[in-house]
Amino acid sequence: MAGQLDQSVFTNGIQRPGPSQPVLLFAFSALAYVLTSAGLAYSEAQASPRTDSPDSNVSPSNGGSPDREGPGQSTRPRAVKPTAEPKGFVAVIAPARAVNAAAPRAGIVKALDVGLGQSVSCGSRVAALESGALHLELASGYAALAEAKAEASGANVALARATYEVETLERLRESSSEKERHEAVFDQQMAQEQLRRAQARVEFRVSEIRRLEDLLARSEVHAPFDGQVAACYLTPGAVVQRGTPLVRLIAKDDLIIRFAAPASELPDSVRDSLVCFRDTEHAVRVTAKVTSVSPEIEPALEMVIVEARPDRDTTTAGVVPGLAGFVTPGSCSPASAAGAARSRAQVDHHCP
Repeated sequence: MAGQLDQSVFTNGIQRPGPSQPVLLFAFSALAYVLTSAGLAYSEAQASPRTDSPDSNVSPSNGGSPDREGPGQSTRPRAVKPTAEPKGFVAVIAPARAVNAAAPRAGIVKALDVGLGQSVSCGSRVAALESGALHLELASGYAALAEAKAEASGANVALARATYEVETLERLRESSSEKERHEAVFDQQMAQEQLRRAQARVEFRVSEIRRLEDLLARSEVHAPFDGQVAACYLTPGAVVQRGTPLVRLIAKDDLIIRFAAPASELPDSVRDSLVCFRDTEHAVRVTAKVTSVSPEIEPALEMVIVEARPDRDTTTAGVVPGLAGFVTPGSCSPASAAGAARSRAQVDHHCP
């Protein structure tokens, strides 16, 4: 009957599957599976980088040889993988001589005659302390010394007079009484004692003047060797005690290479052997000779400290105190030196 609904399709307003719907559901499911698989395959192909095999040119058209190219193939240079160099032991360039020029006495810093990075010669003054009060004390000491010498001279004259009295009474013993002779001897002994006290005061004044002169001489700090100022710790006007560091001096042209190595990895004949130092940028390479080896293991590092002195013939301008790098056994090869020169040229090329 026209217009009558199929009860097998709708019942109470609820749609029920008809005879053709399972086929449509199966078709849609198969299409969704195919599209999902294709999408996953495309994503993986885009994510993985394309790598060319060294033998990618091998094909039957060129005879199976990777060195010959077939028709239509382009020439592609092969990249040579650089050989990694051994790291070696961690090392650092350090000055062979370094000292903290300290205040020789307590006082006030009057002047610093040097600046950071300035070169100094042996014996040149690098700092000075205030010495005005010392000059006044020294002048007072000289005056006290003159007074003590005058007292000593007077005591000497008094002793000579007392001695003369004793000798005179001894010659006139018959005409002099025993009491007079005893009094003369007593006066002589007192004069001797006064002379000794006067001489002691003179010695005290002399020692005091020497002390003041020593303090005045220690008002200046001088460089103990030719070097360079690595640090300035204080400024003029600072109050210092004896031994307070003022400036740090290093011998710039006298350098050593210091590194630490496990005792098990050091040969017995490591002393006087050659090592090659290179910095972390491979711009500096220096051949050095081992000069000293610590006889004990450093507790903090659990390693042995070794020092080597660079060869002056191979020392480059880039070798400065504080430069860190690595040390390997043996001398630096000429090829390594050429590579270091190229590295320095590249570094200089990128400098502004």
